Order: sequence, then C-alpha cells, then structure tokens
Amino acid sequence: MKAYEALPLALKGLKERKVRSALTIMMVVIGVALMTALNGMASGFDVFLNKQISNLAPNLLILSPEPFIGERFGSPQGPSIVLTDASLSILKSLPKVKEVYPAYIGGVKVSSKGKSLDKNLLGLEPYVIKKIVPSIEIHSGSMLNTGQSNGVMLGYNVAFPPDGPFAKVGDTITIEHSKVVEQAGVQKMVKDRRSFFVIGIFKPTDQITDNMIVVNMDVAKTLLKKESSYDRIYILTEDIKDNGFVESGIKQLYGDLVSVTSPQSIIKTVQELLSGWEAFVASIGGVSMIVGSIGILAALYTSVLERTREIGIMKAIGFSRGGILLLYLSESISIGILGGIIGLGAGMVAGQILTESVMRSLNAPPIEPVFLPESLLLVFLLAILFSVLAGIYPAWRASKLDPVVALRRE
Repeated sequence: MKAYEALPLALKGLKERKVRSALTIMMVVIGVALMTALNGMASGFDVFLNKQISNLAPNLLILSPEPFIGERFGSPQGPSIVLTDASLSILKSLPKVKEVYPAYIGGVKVSSKGKSLDKNLLGLEPYVIKKIVPSIEIHSGSMLNTGQSNGVMLGYNVAFPPDGPFAKVGDTITIEHSKVVEQAGVQKMVKDRRSFFVIGIFKPTDQITDNMIVVNMDVAKTLLKKESSYDRIYILTEDIKDNGFVESGIKQLYGDLVSVTSPQSIIKTVQELLSGWEAFVASIGGVSMIVGSIGILAALYTSVLERTREIGIMKAIGFSRGGILLLYLSESISIGILGGIIGLGAGMVAGQILTESVMRSLNAPPIEPVFLPESLLLVFLLAILFSVLAGIYPAWRASKLDPVVALRRE
C-alpha cells in the first residue's frame, strides 16, 4: 500500500467514528492552541518592549537612588542616598562620561475642563528631552523654553486619553501636588496648586514619554517641594560601548546605594524574565501534547479492538503488515495534521483575545501578539510528532494480528 492510498482510507476510518475522532482531535487542538497563544503573547511583549526601549538614547544611563525597573516612573520613596550638585560634579569627572543632566520627578493631579488625571511630572531643562529621547517629536505647539515658568508640555496620552481629548495647545490646566510633611511631631498634608498654559504636545513615542508632563526644573522644584536633591540623573556616555565601563565606575563609587539602568540592561532583564515565561509555556504545552497523545493512543487502540475482524479481512485479501501499519499511522498523522491546523488558528484568535483582556485588566497599553512563522511551524511539527508516537503501538498491534484469529473474532 502506498502512502497516497492509505490517507483516504485513514480519513474514511476517522469519519466513520465521528464523535471519537472529533474528541481526539480536540485534545490536540487544545495543546496546539495553548502553545500558540502563549508564545504569541510572549513574542508580542518582547517586540513591544524593544520598541519602547529603542526610543531612548543608546548611550544613556539613568542613575536613581532606588530601583528603577518596576516602578511607575513616579516619586521615589525613602532614598538611601541623596543626589545633589556634588553628585553631578563627581559623575562629570568620570572617564567616558559626556554629559549629565539632573531631573525632578513626582506624581501630580492635573485638571482641565472638569476632567482630572493622575500623572507624573518631570522637571528638567527642555533641551535635555531630545538628548535622552532622540526620537521624540512635537505633535502640536512648540518646545518649552528654558526658564519659562508658566508653560508645560504634555505627553500624547495626557492630552488625548482614551475617553476623549483632555487639553490642547493654548489651554490652561491646573497641576496639584500633595505631600505629607511633619512639623513639630505632627504630620499634615500640604497641597500646592498652580495653573499653566499648554505650550506643546508630544507625538506618541513610548509609554513613559506619552504619560508625562514636562516643566522647567525650577518650576518642578517649587511645585514638588524639593530642596537640594534630585530624583534622577541622566548620564550620556561618549559611546554605547562605554556604558558598561561607566556603570562599573559609578558602582565603585556608590556601591548598592544607587541604581544604574541603561536601555540594554532593561532589555536584558526582561528577556531573562521572558525566557522563564517561555520555559513555563513549553512545559504547559508539553503536558497538553502528552495528554493529547494519550487520547490518540486510547482512541486508536480502541479502534484496533473494534476493527479486529476488519483487519483480518484486509490481510486475507492481500494487505501486508506494512500496509496495515501504514494505515493506522496515517490515521494518527491525520489527527495530528487536523488538530495542528485547527489549533494554530484557534491559538492565534485566543492569543489576540487574551492579550487584549490582560492588558485591559491591568490598565496597560495595548500589545499585539506576534506569531513567528518558525514558532508556528515548530508547534505544528510537534503536534504531528506526538500524534505519530501515540499511533505507533496501536498500528504495530494491528499489523501483528493473525488473520485467522482476527476473522474468528465477532
């Protein structure tokens, strides 16, 4: 029996046992869909992260007195070291350091036309923005001037939140900052409110830039009740290859009292997390495939028992052991192919739905799942491989049946 002859017979056999075949194929579909969906989500997050980080200057280091990754770019709490003008002088003196720029950061409430948003205020010299985020561009209006005390620039998501426009160039907005202070042993909340004109709005860039409000340093220092310490220091090295050297120099000076972050280190950290996620996905998918294989084995073994007399007739009319073996292996391969094709389609749809649901529940920006051709092919081939392995024993048992014994079977 040739392979092209076995395939129609195999499909006919599956069709005759519709319910059992459908349930067996569904086991494969679930495993393939699960692996496809989770791999798509992981790849989508990886692409999204790389796109976000690539907007930062490659030769940028971010120095902060507390861990940077994991916080929402907000006001730091309880720093272990104070960053001052003396820190700027020390950092400037390090070899391979090109420029250093301090910044103030704090959470604020911004109001306009009856709407309020909780966002982050970034205070730094306006010309520095282009240095640390080279890809940033103006959507409307103009860049804030150094020393301009009554103007602000808004990130795209601040000006245009999901529920409708918040403010446009020329509008007046109110920024309020609250801080708990202790006086004579008594804690009390101090609020400061100021009105500003919207000077400009940034084009969509990345999730940090899109959600920030930029003012001049002196304005941020007053509004955020800062004294002589900075929340961040942005360091530009002479070249991206000098990042590691400069970071080592900073660590020698400050040890673990500060956090030094670069775009490359952020990507590396997240990729390590993603590798763990991918291993987790592979283990879940593997278990699903094994369960599906057991289902295929049980279904085909039962089929052999039910079709013993039929197998005897086939051997009596000239089917060889190899032909019987090929027939049953063709059934298992058909189950793998059908389950793989349906599973890939279902996994892509599920990946899209899951990604949207998860990101919406976290109030995070939308991320598109990415289904890499090589990953899809690998999952498809695994489905076929597991199906073939599951079908080997039932096929071998069918091929070994004695035709005389098989014909006597009722």
